[in-house]
Amino acid sequence: MRVNGVPVRLEPVIGMGLQDSEPAADAQELIRRARVALRRATISEADWVTYEPALESGTAEEMALIARVPEALQRGEFELHYQPKVELASGTALGVEALLRWREPDGRLIPPDAFLPKLEHTSLIAMMSRFVIREAVAFALHTAHIPVSINLAPRNLVDEELITSLIRRVRQSGLPPSYFDVEVTESAIMRDTRKTIALMQRLREQGLGVSIDDFGTGYASFAYLQQLPVTSLKIDRFFVATLERDPKSWRIVQAMIEVADALGLTVVAEGVETADQARLLTDLGCHAGQGFYWSPALPPPDLLAWLDRHRA
Repeated sequence: MRVNGVPVRLEPVIGMGLQDSEPAADAQELIRRARVALRRATISEADWVTYEPALESGTAEEMALIARVPEALQRGEFELHYQPKVELASGTALGVEALLRWREPDGRLIPPDAFLPKLEHTSLIAMMSRFVIREAVAFALHTAHIPVSINLAPRNLVDEELITSLIRRVRQSGLPPSYFDVEVTESAIMRDTRKTIALMQRLREQGLGVSIDDFGTGYASFAYLQQLPVTSLKIDRFFVATLERDPKSWRIVQAMIEVADALGLTVVAEGVETADQARLLTDLGCHAGQGFYWSPALPPPDLLAWLDRHRA
């Protein structure tokens, strides 16, 4: 619906408290349980959640952390770190992936897993994604002059206003649109397939790349790939980690690469940590890799120093 000319997306969720166990609960206790369930529903994929005692654990802490996000963003506590992507055949640095980090005033980093999965299921993710887009484009333009990948959450992929803002900011940068790659997960694509594909197509028409992140762990089949306007696949780190010891992983990765080649897609392997993994991926024809074998995600000054050393 539109409020004062501004499009507002409403997504109702339900929390329920049921009187189905002893000791009996009065009306106030039932309402309290329903509120606990409702808080859980707002930070999960569920449209509705029924109260159970296990929900009491951690709920208040999680909600308190998410509630801190707007002020933390205003205070400049969020920053982007960048992890290099390396061409396997030549060792050349092809680009970087922008990854969000939350640094508290005392200098400690809050792990991304502690807030990002929950943030992605709230309306705050649009605010955070705009921050990521702004910082990543500025980094590519003024700092590194290297292609940058930006992650979009499932909510972002059905947010026409955010996609328009991303395209506009890329245009204003003056950099080639191909300098920017948008990474989306399989599960994000499958949430609202028709609208998501339409917005992905808009990005492709503007010259941006589109990658499927964590490929092999979600819902997209090989046959479905031909319908998606994507330019690359990122093989999930699970398959890379088991590549050396599990013949099934080796065959699955081989199949992914062969299908991607047939469709003209680039393949990037995530979570590469050893020289043997890099060698096996190279032998299989994988185009690029990303992982601790080359570098973890680094703050901009350290990333620039890494790029200088790597080029040398």
